[in-house]
Amino acid sequence: MADGRATATLSSLLTSGRSATKTAVAPLTRRTTPCGATRPRGTSSRPRFAPTRPVLGHRHLSTTTTSSSASASSMSETHKTSTHFCDACGSETSVLVPEGDNRPRRVCQNCGKVHYVNPKVVVGCLVEHTCEETGARQVSLCRRAIDPCRGLWTLPAGFQECGESTSEGAARETREEANAEVSIAAPYAHLDIPAISQTYVIFRGTFKHASASRSGSSLHSPGQETLETRLFDLEKVPHEEIAFSSVRVVLGKYAEDVRRGRYSFHHGVIEKEAGVAASSPRFKLAQYTGLPTEHKL
Repeated sequence: MADGRATATLSSLLTSGRSATKTAVAPLTRRTTPCGATRPRGTSSRPRFAPTRPVLGHRHLSTTTTSSSASASSMSETHKTSTHFCDACGSETSVLVPEGDNRPRRVCQNCGKVHYVNPKVVVGCLVEHTCEETGARQVSLCRRAIDPCRGLWTLPAGFQECGESTSEGAARETREEANAEVSIAAPYAHLDIPAISQTYVIFRGTFKHASASRSGSSLHSPGQETLETRLFDLEKVPHEEIAFSSVRVVLGKYAEDVRRGRYSFHHGVIEKEAGVAASSPRFKLAQYTGLPTEHKL
């Protein structure tokens, strides 16, 4: 009898305790994580899945799950350039092979978002000019004021911005680096550099106010990232002081076009070993195609 009453009392206490717990829980509020994302107050910032568990059907990176097309360079690029924290929820990411994919990506351990890393597009302009005094064909070059390749010469070029076309980006970069307004004539070269995951799209252009200017030097001046701007006769281009392999290729192909008297559109893949300096001439132009156009010089 006494045991029965004790059991009933204990049961009652447990029941009331559970009810009190349910009513005492405050509504979840949200707080900001260090990454700027938000999560319900009272929840842990640690990912719901341990690093050794697959997320939302994704496969972990291993020798058995990585296909032959997932090269060492792509795996390295995933590690180096992608975020280690999810931009959607702030949780940590792991290197996994997503379901239906064939190469490693950074995948959020909490919400499963896949963070893709894609090549960068560099746009630029080969600005042509004819010297009034000598009649010589010239190109506009900028001497860089920033690294990489500070002090070396390059075409005005830079990364394409969101919301602009490649030709608009080429004209903008020329304005920013050489204070020059140009008219874009036509695409001139498309060069890929897989070793650094970059694609270069170069256009031909001319100064907008060249006909109204008696001096070529009044058409350009150094921008914030430029030490000096100059118009070079083709035979006086400082090939030993050129900043980038892509610019070396473009200037070389342009000189060939001038000798032939006809423009071509140039495409190729620049192959270089990892760690080679941007200005190094140690590279190979592979898979090259030069397509003659109807435009004569």
